[in-house]
Amino acid sequence: MESPDLVADVKPFLELSRSAWTVVYKAYQASLDRFVLLKVVNPDARHDEEMTARFEEEARLMARIQHPNVVSVYGFGRSANGAYFTAEYVEGMSLANLLAEHRLPASLALYILSAVVAGLRAAHAEGIFHRDLKPANILLSHEGQVKIADFGMASLQEGESGKSEIRGTLAYMAPEYLMDPVPTAQSDLFSLGATFFEMLAGHPAFAGKDASSLIDAVLNYEPTRVLDANPYVPASMNAVCVKLLAKSPADRYASAQVLAADLESVWRDVRSAGAAELKAFLEDPEGTTAALQQPPARIEPPLAAPVREPSPPARPRRVPAAAWMGVALLVVAFSIWSFGRGEPESEPAPVANSPDTSRVEVDPPANDPAPVPADARPAMPPGRQPEGQSAAPASEAFPETIQPEPGTQQPEAADTISTVPVVEAPPALAHLSVACTPYCDVFVGDDSLGTAPPARSLSMEAGTYAVVLRHPNFPPYRTSVALRPGQSDTLNVSLWRSVATLDLDVIPWAKVYIDSTFVDDTPLESPIILWPGAHRLALELPGVGRWETTLVVEAGEVIKKAYKMQDLLAK
Repeated sequence: MESPDLVADVKPFLELSRSAWTVVYKAYQASLDRFVLLKVVNPDARHDEEMTARFEEEARLMARIQHPNVVSVYGFGRSANGAYFTAEYVEGMSLANLLAEHRLPASLALYILSAVVAGLRAAHAEGIFHRDLKPANILLSHEGQVKIADFGMASLQEGESGKSEIRGTLAYMAPEYLMDPVPTAQSDLFSLGATFFEMLAGHPAFAGKDASSLIDAVLNYEPTRVLDANPYVPASMNAVCVKLLAKSPADRYASAQVLAADLESVWRDVRSAGAAELKAFLEDPEGTTAALQQPPARIEPPLAAPVREPSPPARPRRVPAAAWMGVALLVVAFSIWSFGRGEPESEPAPVANSPDTSRVEVDPPANDPAPVPADARPAMPPGRQPEGQSAAPASEAFPETIQPEPGTQQPEAADTISTVPVVEAPPALAHLSVACTPYCDVFVGDDSLGTAPPARSLSMEAGTYAVVLRHPNFPPYRTSVALRPGQSDTLNVSLWRSVATLDLDVIPWAKVYIDSTFVDDTPLESPIILWPGAHRLALELPGVGRWETTLVVEAGEVIKKAYKMQDLLAK
C-alpha cells in the first residue's frame, strides 16, 4: 500500500510500522526543516469513526504531557488522507530491539528505569495512564536519551469506571487489570516492573505458548527468583523489581513518585550510568559491557542435592560428608570443653541422618565384676585435658565415672574405655558446566541455579543429577547427568532443536493467528516459534476476509511461507 503524497506540510518517505488501524512513517517537515514521526489512520480503517476518535484521543493525551522523557506531539488534525498527528522523531531504536540482541548491565537498566519513571510521573500527574508500557514503547536515542512513546492505549483516570475493555499487551498486564480492566498507577507500575525484569534477566518476565498459559503465568508465576541467582544484580535492585511485580496492587509502590524516591537509595549500590554511558553502549555493546558491569555482589547459590536412585518418597536429602565432618568435630570439641569444666553431663541431641560412628571399646579384665554401662560418659584419654586447665583426680573431673568395688583390680589407664568418632573423608567433587541457546533457567533437582548464558559452572558431589532447562517459549529440556569423582562434564543445549520456526511473507499484509491466538501483524519482526505437532494457522485482512490452514511441524524444522491474500481469499 503506497504512502500518502503529503499530509499537511509533511512528506512521508519511510514506512516504520503498520497495524490494522494505523500506519507510522518517518517524514520530513519542510516548513521547519526537521524529521518528524507521522502517524495516520490506516486507509482501510479510515471510515471507522470509533477508531478515528480513539486516534485523535491519543494525540490529545500525548500533547498534554510535556516532559523530556515522553515523545512530544507537534500537531494533529484531519486531511484528505484522514486523521493524522506529527510527533518528535527519535533517531535510535526501541528498548525491545536492543534487548533482542544484548542483555543490559545493571547500571544501564537502572538508568533507563529512572528515566521512564520520570516520564511516567509526568503522565500520571495529568491523570493519564499508559496501559501498554513495554520495551517496544520505550525509545532510546543515539545520544542516550530515553523516551516513552505510543499512548495509543492510554486513557484518562476519570470516566473509566464501568468500562470493561482490555487494552495493552498480555505479557505486561497487571494481574488485577486482567480481572477488572480499570487502569491505575499501580497497573502501569506492574508493566514497568515486567520491563525492568526483562532488562535485568535478558528475557520476558512472563511468557506462554498461548493466551491462557500467558495469563496463568501473570497471575501465578513469580519470575524474580531468577534474579536471586544473578550475582551482578544488587539486592536493592532485585527488591525494587520484586515490589513492582507484586501480585497485589497494595503491595506495590503507591505511585511513580514513591518509586522515584526509593531509586535514589538504590543508586548508591550501582555504578553511575547516564546518557553518555547508554550512548557508548549503543555504539559498542561488547566493548563497553565490562566497564559498566556490576562487580559480583553475591556468591553462587547453594549446590543442589544429588538424586539418589532408587529413593523412597519420604527420604530426606543427604547432607554432604564435609558438613558432617564439621558437625562431628564441633561435637567432639564441645564435649572436651564440657568435661574439663566439670559440668554435669548432658547427652548431645541426636542429629537426623548422621553418619555411622564406631565405638572402639576395650573389654575390661575378666575379673572386673562391674562392666561399664553403655550410656556412661567415656573417660578422657590419658594425659588429655583442656588447654589452660590442670589435671584433676578422676573423681573430681568426672564425678559420674563408675568406680570398681573394693577388693577388685583397678583397670590400667590404657584400658580406659573411650569413644572415637570415625569421620568419613570428604568425597572428591565433580564439575558440571551448563550452557544453553538462546537462554534458559537451569534447575538441578529442585533448586534453581540461575540463567544461562552465561554458562553455569557447578561443583558438586559425585552422583546422578536430574537437570531441567526451561524457557517460556520452548518445551522443557530434561536430562540426567551421572558424574564420577573428579570428572568434569559439559551440557551444551540448543533449544531451537526442540521447536520449529515459521517465517511468513504476506502481501499486502495480514493479522496472524496460531491456534486461535493472535500473534502479530505481518511483516513479522522475527519468526514464530511452534512446538512440534499440529497447529492451526489463520491469516486475516480486516474488512476483507480470513483464511485458515493446518500446519504439522517437527522439531528443528524451519518453515518459510509466502502468501498473497487476494489469491487465498479467492479460493
